[in-house]
Amino acid sequence: MKINCSRYFSFLSILFFIVFSLTVRSTEQTIDQSQANEHYEKSLISFEEQDYRATMIHLKNTFKSQTDHLAGRILYAKVLLAHDNGAAAAVQLDYANELGADLELIRPLQAKALLFQQKFKAALALTLPGKNSTSLEVELAYLRGQAFLGLKKFAFAEESFDRALKLSPRHNLANLGKAQVFLARKQFIFAEQYTDKALQGYNVPERARMIRAKLYLIAGNADAALKQLTTAIELNPDYLAARMVKAEVLLSKGDIELAKEDIDYILDRAPKEPQTNYLSVVASSKKANPEDIEDTLSNILATLSALPDNIKQENPQYLYLAGYILYKKNRLVEASGYFTQYLSIVNDYRALVMLAEIEIIQQEFISARNLLTKANRHFPNNETILNLLASSLMNLKQYEDAQRYFIELLQIDPSNTDVVLQLANCFIAQQNYNAAIELLLKIEKAFPHMVPALLALNSSFNNNKQFNQASIRSQKLVEIAPGNAYFNFLHGKNLVNNKQFSDAKYSFNQAIILSTENIEAKIALAELLVMQGNITEAKNSLEKLLSQHPNNIAIMKSFAALHYSIEDYNNSALWLEKVLAEDKEDIDALVSLEQVYRKTGQLDKIQLKLETFLATKSSGKLHELLGGIYLVQRKYVQAIDEYERYVAVATNKGYALSVLANAQITAKDTTGAISSLKKALAWDDEVVTTHILLTKLLMASGKVEEATQQINVIRSKDKSGSIADLLEGDLLFKQKKYGEAVPFYQRALSINPSTGSVLSLYRTYKKLNELNKAEQLLKSQLDKTKPVDLKFVIALADIYQLQKQYEKATNLYHNALQSYPNSPALLNNIANNLIEQGDVKQAITFAERALAIAPSNVTILDTVAWGQMNIANYEEALTYLRKALAIDANNNSVKYHLAIVLDKQGRRKAAQHYLIQVVESPFPFKNKAQAKELLDTWLANN
Repeated sequence: MKINCSRYFSFLSILFFIVFSLTVRSTEQTIDQSQANEHYEKSLISFEEQDYRATMIHLKNTFKSQTDHLAGRILYAKVLLAHDNGAAAAVQLDYANELGADLELIRPLQAKALLFQQKFKAALALTLPGKNSTSLEVELAYLRGQAFLGLKKFAFAEESFDRALKLSPRHNLANLGKAQVFLARKQFIFAEQYTDKALQGYNVPERARMIRAKLYLIAGNADAALKQLTTAIELNPDYLAARMVKAEVLLSKGDIELAKEDIDYILDRAPKEPQTNYLSVVASSKKANPEDIEDTLSNILATLSALPDNIKQENPQYLYLAGYILYKKNRLVEASGYFTQYLSIVNDYRALVMLAEIEIIQQEFISARNLLTKANRHFPNNETILNLLASSLMNLKQYEDAQRYFIELLQIDPSNTDVVLQLANCFIAQQNYNAAIELLLKIEKAFPHMVPALLALNSSFNNNKQFNQASIRSQKLVEIAPGNAYFNFLHGKNLVNNKQFSDAKYSFNQAIILSTENIEAKIALAELLVMQGNITEAKNSLEKLLSQHPNNIAIMKSFAALHYSIEDYNNSALWLEKVLAEDKEDIDALVSLEQVYRKTGQLDKIQLKLETFLATKSSGKLHELLGGIYLVQRKYVQAIDEYERYVAVATNKGYALSVLANAQITAKDTTGAISSLKKALAWDDEVVTTHILLTKLLMASGKVEEATQQINVIRSKDKSGSIADLLEGDLLFKQKKYGEAVPFYQRALSINPSTGSVLSLYRTYKKLNELNKAEQLLKSQLDKTKPVDLKFVIALADIYQLQKQYEKATNLYHNALQSYPNSPALLNNIANNLIEQGDVKQAITFAERALAIAPSNVTILDTVAWGQMNIANYEEALTYLRKALAIDANNNSVKYHLAIVLDKQGRRKAAQHYLIQVVESPFPFKNKAQAKELLDTWLANN
């Protein structure tokens, strides 16, 4: 086929222009980012030198080149905090959080911002103890202490500072916090001791000298106070608070001219500062400056009503009669009044029962429960009272108490099928379907054609996703009443769940024949078409149905589901918004809309709807959804609050508590998660996965005895024993009893050869230095596994590297790369291996491929930086290391490499700052010995 030449060249021109434009745009972005990094480094240097004005100028240029420069936003917040501007700092920290900053880095800064705003309770909520890294736990404990100081809760403040000092005995700020507590209590000797401790070490807090000066003044030693203040000002000339105190001391000594220098310095920078202006005046002054029967009842009632009150009180039966007649005439409010008067005189269970029934009819369930509880005390084992009491408790969602009274009824009459059915319905309301099924099967065995029991079984089996069993019960219902449209519809739904589409279509059509206006069955037929891929036919069917029934919510929901199934999320959201326009409290629609907006990344749209709904009403499902949204946004305090509200209203408390526990784990609150899991097991002890998670958390927290108890419980529930063996091995491993852990891992592997059991045995062999056994284990697993398991590849390569068989490791990685060409972990490991072999440029190529796939992976950023450092490209290395540290502020490898790079640039003071953090870090780090040796060398040369 020939192509017109001019059209061809025209096409090439357009293509060239597009490619050129994209290239230029990409180049411009790269230049902007490079300029932003350059300005940022300048701002950091100025910040390190406490030149905040210059820092702000460089940051302004940074943001001009790259508005979303993460490290820059964090530095901006630090500058603002240095100027006590907590409100503005909070804005920058929220922005940094949206950009993905490491929460361990910004959480303490957020707490400081709150403290500066004197929002002490909010700061406390943000600094609650949990399973954090030791360094973060130390800083949070210190900040928590400061919040308690602000609230004048000195005992709690002291406890918090003691916590920090227990974790880090040389924590100067915590020592200073203790001094503040003793100062507030006027225990000056202790205050002096802790202030002196704060004045020792690498990093002396600025305020330590200020507090020591105040203590000297209390002791009457003005000269020693001036010496501390002068030193503080020499280190930071803009330490205005120190200048202010110094000016006061000088004035008291009569050194007016010297005092005037500090006063003028402060007023030059803060002209409206009231206290300083007052000092200025002092200085100046020193210088001088809510039918028949019917007729009969009505007549009796009229007579009773005409009786004087004193007669009714003397003859309380009149009150009972009036109440009874009004009750029969359904004049419940008036009946309630007479019964209440009667019961104040006579203890009659008949009146109690009728009054309770009135309360239940009026949905005053709390009042009914209180009346019936009193009646049960006076008239125990009364079946009517017990039944009503259990019913009122069910309506209050107090299912455990309701179950207790249903069981009492069954002890009186074990053959009472109605009570058994109510008890089963109570379990269903709790979402405890297994317990409900157990009871309902007994009823079914005694009464095979009891419709309520079959309906309850159908519901329970469906919720348990036992669709075949549900289908058997709905088939029975159809056989009992073949002319019942609803039963045919239910059977059709069960057949759909069993993927018996042709039989389901027949059942839905039968339901429509029996009830021509059966909209649900017509919708179900349309949804069946969607499942079979007949989208156009399904749309036509729903459009026809909607034209016959405009604004029908069920039809609109079906339209939304149709669009969702074909990934047309915008139209799905549109239909759901139409549903909510008809009924803004449609919980199912809100749940579906959350799923849609999660797909489109527009959770903010559903967040507002959920918050608006939950502001006036409570819904367990919606609390769970909103908690999940907050979790995605890393708003952990709000997320936990929502999950706790979910637990408060949830019917299945055990499940809700396990959801809360998982959220607490995400928020690094291990103590809270352990507590929630224990509560979950108190509600339902049969959930093995909950036991497993609790065991792992107990192990991580060093609670060996409790973990052992949980493993024994799991062993009693897990018939194979493999789960318990794996956990037993983990517990021994954590206690460094590696040899004792091996047989447990081996047995777990022989019962269930899972990836977890293989890797657990590998890491144990590694600890025992039995590298050949680890190699044989992993090679045998790789031979069995198709496709290749990447975890096994990485583990085996690790063994090869320990054996110094670098070529084998490289070959293994390259072979795996054919199956996993875009695995960041694999590419990064290849890069590290190549660096060790000295092929740095090739290593950087692989590391950059990994970074393109996972641009925020700290380990990969560190690898790229280390590669760049090895070829003396320090500026590039610095850029990657800064980004890595902004994401993971406690990464010792990043800090170590950053210190080396900074030193190479002649910035030893900044480098030393990071090296000190590495050396004093409680976290294990393979190069810590080298880091300490290097630090000692630097300090010796200072």
